Amino acid sequence: MKKFLPFLVFSLLLVSCYQYKELERRVEEPEIAFKDPSIDSAFVKFHLRNGWLILADSWEERGKSLLVEGKEFDEYRKLREVGEFEIPIDSIALVETNRYKGFMTNGQWILTFTLIYYAYQFVWCQANPKACYGSCPTFYVFDGGKPILQAEGFSSSIARAFQKRDIDMLPSATPKDTFLILGLNEALETQVIKDVELVSVKKDKDERVFLSPEEDVFFRVKGMRGVDEFVTQSGDQSTLVNRWDRLEYRSWADPDDLTRPETLRIRFKVRKAGRKGLVIVYRQTLMTTFLFYQTLAYMGKRYGDVFAEIERERPPIEDQLGVISKFSVIFKGRKVAEIKEAGPIAQNACVVDLGYLGYGSYELEIVLTKGLWKLDYLALCDIVGYGRPEYLRPAKVKTTGLLGEDFPIVLLPGDSLLLEFYLRDKDVELFLLSEGYYYEWMRKEWLEEEDPKMLFLLTYFPKIYFRILAPKYKEVEREMERKFWNSKFEGRLSS
Repeated sequence: MKKFLPFLVFSLLLVSCYQYKELERRVEEPEIAFKDPSIDSAFVKFHLRNGWLILADSWEERGKSLLVEGKEFDEYRKLREVGEFEIPIDSIALVETNRYKGFMTNGQWILTFTLIYYAYQFVWCQANPKACYGSCPTFYVFDGGKPILQAEGFSSSIARAFQKRDIDMLPSATPKDTFLILGLNEALETQVIKDVELVSVKKDKDERVFLSPEEDVFFRVKGMRGVDEFVTQSGDQSTLVNRWDRLEYRSWADPDDLTRPETLRIRFKVRKAGRKGLVIVYRQTLMTTFLFYQTLAYMGKRYGDVFAEIERERPPIEDQLGVISKFSVIFKGRKVAEIKEAGPIAQNACVVDLGYLGYGSYELEIVLTKGLWKLDYLALCDIVGYGRPEYLRPAKVKTTGLLGEDFPIVLLPGDSLLLEFYLRDKDVELFLLSEGYYYEWMRKEWLEEEDPKMLFLLTYFPKIYFRILAPKYKEVEREMERKFWNSKFEGRLSS
């Protein structure tokens, strides 16, 4: 086998070089007849599932088809024909436009499912567009008339191909006969909300209910108490994580490698034998936000082409970015949980089942990417049983978004969604189930960074990609938080 190893390595390098040259050719080939419209001119592009593209001058809906007048290009963006084309709607992978106003009509609602905009008219993100607020819809509950942020939906669903179902705990929610949830699009993105339900889980008064990391099991727990020691590189930081108070532990990213792992040790004593769990309240830092936005910048004017390919073939871009977006809980020498809930805005909460533990002292490890996570609360608890979820449909839906007052609903920046639910029981823990996806808007400032070579590295050599970006992220890491929260898009509330 060893004598064939040089040949195998050479073959892999040869294939990689060919793939790179092919990618470079598709992006930079001078014979391409297609000239991308200027960012300052209005355009609408229909990306088809066969790889072709139609640059539209006008269009109208014809039942399950669109009659489009414009220019047709093949997969290499060579002009094929000029004229009228009838396009079955289900043959459209993506619709790309920079027309923020005047583009949508009731008759063209199908287009809203796949919109991408070149957004360059919003001045508050121009100073540092990599720190812009986003991504995904944010959900609020009401306490004394004031909305309180509780959840963000489907954070990793960056395209229709990655549509996901997400369940988030609403830890500050007070159950009422009429329970309101406010959803907002506070970012520069198009959000498609396919469905929202309220999940109610009955509990006793001294209990709480948490999800397992897999989001398919609800545990009823009680007797939560902080851990005895939380050992980090800076020593014992248990005072930061023994209360659920948003005073979070975080580390800073490695300056040379954004994938560098960090091991945290948790020590605790069991004073009464039984089935135990570890409650973890956490969220991400802005590292993944930066990586996502930087990757979009490397796509540049080919953003629409790349995302159309994602819709057609679902390449591993999400998987590559997700390499660092999870952490593991190690107990008694084995991995007992892998946690991969994304999002830097709202906190997530779960309980890891540790099984039956007898009296004594224990230690477990949390292995995560250095600088990527914030931990607010770590607590040992007694698992007293499983929760039985009841899924409640909204009784009323009001929205400033598109498609009326029924799902799916499309939220553009500033749009809102007000959901009204009726609860029969007050002794419950509440969760929010949301399903959908979103498309981030391209920023004008990103277009100058277009670089197909970096996309090639992300696809085939992600470890090198994350090392190259480490110094770039370190330059902005400590300032991103302030700029991020100051760039929220003010919403138009549903009346």
